[in-house]
Amino acid sequence: MSNDLWGNYGNVEYWNGRYESDRLPFEWYQEYKGIRNVLHDVLQKTSSSNSKFSNMPDAASKVDGSNFGSIRNATNSCPPKEYCRILIVGCGSSRLGEDMMKDGWGWMVEKPEPYKNGGERSAVVPGITNVDFSEVVITQMEQRANCSFYRTVQAKFNRWTRSKYVPTLSNEMKNNHDIDLKQEIKEDIKQVKKNLSNGTPTSIGCGIKSSNVIPTLCRMSFKCVDVTESLPFPDESFDLIINKGTLDAILCSNGAITRCNKMMAECSRVLKGHGSMVVVSHGTPENRKVCFENSAHWQQQKGGVEYCTVPKPKIGNGEFQNDGPMYHYIYIARKNSNRQCK
Repeated sequence: MSNDLWGNYGNVEYWNGRYESDRLPFEWYQEYKGIRNVLHDVLQKTSSSNSKFSNMPDAASKVDGSNFGSIRNATNSCPPKEYCRILIVGCGSSRLGEDMMKDGWGWMVEKPEPYKNGGERSAVVPGITNVDFSEVVITQMEQRANCSFYRTVQAKFNRWTRSKYVPTLSNEMKNNHDIDLKQEIKEDIKQVKKNLSNGTPTSIGCGIKSSNVIPTLCRMSFKCVDVTESLPFPDESFDLIINKGTLDAILCSNGAITRCNKMMAECSRVLKGHGSMVVVSHGTPENRKVCFENSAHWQQQKGGVEYCTVPKPKIGNGEFQNDGPMYHYIYIARKNSNRQCK
């Protein structure tokens, strides 16, 4: 690839033209199945002694492809994947968000607690948010996430609801001594079961239907945003950020260091205190270490920024993508919660 082409990676006109000429989905580096185990490991509540990811090495350290395993969760407070709020930065035309939804990520952001305070649940917010600075690809992505896609996800969501959610309500009914509330919960269980048995959606999208405890499947959202400028989200909005190829593209653009630092600051700002950013990159730890060390927004102690490697996918002729090492690097950066957002 020529240097001139790499220089275009920070140019929105280049990307708009590329997506207008090629409307098919495209995956940078890895499909979801290639990073699935890493994303699940990020959520695992394991102690620091069980982490098998490697710390970022010094420049002279040797790097190999064997460091894959479970990662500790710093505060043991990440929610299960069904309740996670996920931000995918530089989503492009990737199917990552779709494949994650099919696998149960971001289905129900808020755990229903309708009987705790006696009020209705708040409106459902998106579980998975995709952002990209190309308005062309954002429009294409919105069109692709259509009713056919959500019907597929809804069927899986209904099965999960039957196996996980209804038993929870049943236990709550048994343990509740308030006769009126027991009856209310009983009616809610009947309504949920009725919806599941006749295929009625439990409410695709945002909002609450007749019962304030009927589980609601969240739609993905898509926003045209330049992550190197600002993100239109409040502080501590997300549990997990996925950056797949976006860091590398920024580093191949004019003003790379300034734009990279701004992205790091914004991603840290919108992460919750227990949050992590997962970065999929072609760059080696020696080359990517500076991107995290230049930012005070990520933990530098307690393991700091860690990494693992995953094999590159094979292309049609059975060969690995591109030249060089036969694996990609995945960096896990944890928010520095001691830093005050500005």
